[in-house]
Amino acid sequence: MARKVRYQRDKTLTRKLSRRSALEGVSLVWWVVGFALIVLLGWLAWRSFFDQRLDDPVDGAMFAVESQDRLTVFSSRFEVPVRTGSGAEPTLVPAQVVYEIDMSSMDRGDFDWNADSETLTVTLPEIEVGEPAFGAAAPDLTADQMRSARRNAAELAAGPEALGLARSAAEQVVRQDLAAPLRVAGHPDARVAVRFEDQR
Repeated sequence: MARKVRYQRDKTLTRKLSRRSALEGVSLVWWVVGFALIVLLGWLAWRSFFDQRLDDPVDGAMFAVESQDRLTVFSSRFEVPVRTGSGAEPTLVPAQVVYEIDMSSMDRGDFDWNADSETLTVTLPEIEVGEPAFGAAAPDLTADQMRSARRNAAELAAGPEALGLARSAAEQVVRQDLAAPLRVAGHPDARVAVRFEDQR
């Protein structure tokens, strides 16, 4: 009799544990389903906001540009001649100059989309030439000699040859950067034409 009572008690306990495990399993399933719904709703909200922009070639290009702020397009090294003494041969001082574009100054008027030819024309602001930087390899110069070196380096950096190279580099960088948003917008074969403010 005692064995039968114990068997019934064990059977009841087993049934309660099974019911508890089943309830915990159901609860876990609902947590998983709830989390999946939250992720799905967030993804749908993201698509509803961003995809409207990314589907338009101009909006997609602007979205890509807005994330860059200032874009470094070129860096050049110059050997700047500086006279360190009367009658002495000029000493060549190495200088590094960085060329940047302020992408934050661009607006929708700087982008033009031609649907017939699938061409996006982008008008860039003028390239900004950075201050010359002289490394540790530069010899010890007096204040006057350093001013002369900076002046000579700035003239070389702003010369037509250096600016031409910087512009070519900028055109290539911008074309590469805007190829991806054009593909996302459904124009994998689109062409990006880059020009500057003085070329409008």
